[in-house]
Amino acid sequence: MFFVVKNNELLMKNNNKEKIIALLLSGDPTNIELGLTLEKSQAIDLSEFWDGLSELYRLMYKKKGSRKTWLRLLTIDRVEINNQKISKLPTAIGELVNLERLNVDRNLLHGIPEGYLPSQKLWALSLAQNRFEWLPESIKQLHKLKYLCINQNPISALPDWLGQLPELHRFSAYNCRIESIPEGMRHAKMLDWVVFNNNNLRELPDWISDWYNLEELFVGGNYISELPSSFYKLKKMRRLGLCYNKFKKIPSRFIEMQALQDLDLGHNDLSGDVGLIGYLANLTRLDLDKVGLTRLPMDFNRLYRLRYLSLANNEIEDLPDWIFECKTLVDLNLEGNPLKRGLKAELKRQLPKCRVL
Repeated sequence: MFFVVKNNELLMKNNNKEKIIALLLSGDPTNIELGLTLEKSQAIDLSEFWDGLSELYRLMYKKKGSRKTWLRLLTIDRVEINNQKISKLPTAIGELVNLERLNVDRNLLHGIPEGYLPSQKLWALSLAQNRFEWLPESIKQLHKLKYLCINQNPISALPDWLGQLPELHRFSAYNCRIESIPEGMRHAKMLDWVVFNNNNLRELPDWISDWYNLEELFVGGNYISELPSSFYKLKKMRRLGLCYNKFKKIPSRFIEMQALQDLDLGHNDLSGDVGLIGYLANLTRLDLDKVGLTRLPMDFNRLYRLRYLSLANNEIEDLPDWIFECKTLVDLNLEGNPLKRGLKAELKRQLPKCRVL
């Protein structure tokens, strides 16, 4: 706790922070007195304030600095403290009223007490590769938050209050232990990019169409076997990652996803039944690694915009003639297939601008 007095006006720690910062940075001792209270006999210890700034400066810049350089921290808008083995957040971060982006990946954090996160301007927060078992409630107060990353933390359940972050656009929870998406998250209607790869999801919620702004969804590496009927209402979906799940077939309604440009269905036991994908006219990237393909469906010749096609580790021996006319292709992966002799060489000859693996 600290106070600043100017012209007998007491400025509290939690009020008029912009004014306090301006006074501190002016460095004019005739106008500023630190450590005064209304009762002059009572002293204020500023050591905690200075110690906090000193610790933050050392973590960020790997050197000691001075009080003058420490005070400059009060004006910065970005902090990165990665791989420092810290188990608690530096207290001084709560004083950074201009802070917009905070990255504390690869540490030993397991909680963030109230007041440690400045809520005025913070819009990007990354907590990846720490030891969080649940999301700290202090995040709930970050009403400007647009991006939240909690990758690689041992979190099995998400709080409903995530849906109360009104500006949240991008959320990533890669490689956690999450078993379900909570009902409260249906209210996060600004979400347009969501990552749940490598978790323990067995289904997507029926209300997922409430995320009507969703453009990119990645749920690979889970146990999902089908999509809810409401899923096909997501008309803005451009990128969809469903690899390494339990899908046995592609639903007929999949052709409703006409905005799709990037689709990954690799490593699902689809028994090669993927013809419906040929009706997704805007696809530019398609991954069908290890899905049981023995041949390319004829309907794929409709994919006039396709640039990247991965068919690795299937049972394909030959390719249809139309593939040699796909001049838009720039990358074709056929590794791990029992291709007939000379096929790759012929592809490289007729598609000279395409990388053939």
